[in-house]
Amino acid sequence: KGFPWGLSGYGYGLFVEADPDVGTVSQHPGGYPGFGSYMGWHQASGLGIVAFANGTYAPVAAPARAALDALLRRREAAAEVLPTEHLRSAIDLVERVIADPSMLQGPDFADNVLLDIPLAERVADITAARQAIGEYKGQNEVEVRSPTEAIYRMIGARGAVEVTLSLTPTDPPHIQTFAVEVNA
Repeated sequence: KGFPWGLSGYGYGLFVEADPDVGTVSQHPGGYPGFGSYMGWHQASGLGIVAFANGTYAPVAAPARAALDALLRRREAAAEVLPTEHLRSAIDLVERVIADPSMLQGPDFADNVLLDIPLAERVADITAARQAIGEYKGQNEVEVRSPTEAIYRMIGARGAVEVTLSLTPTDPPHIQTFAVEVNA
């Protein structure tokens, strides 16, 4: 109550808001005699804000959230997000992995990839996805979501194979997520 932007869920001290303008925001306002605080972060971008005030239950949530919203609007108006060199390399691998899923065993992939979904299951899913979209037209679309995350769409006669990629935060990075879906 009392937040102008509304809230959609609460758990373990965090409010989770599905804001129609900016997307999902996790946040927690609070206070203690002599202090007020707010922290919030935009899940898709990782941008956040933390505000503290010296005043009993100081009402910092509204101005802090306004600052976060302004930061997110500025981000939307900013230039296109560019992939890192490692993400570009991962993007270049997608079509080859879709053609030969055994490549998931290669050094470009983090250990968790085949621990999360075993190779045999991934081969079956990728084979079914290729069959579902029909003949590949040689067209693709790439949506770069952050410097280390992208969605790669291979367009076929009856739909698209959509591959979500993300990289590990290691040096050098490896492919941590290789999720395949069909959009028919």
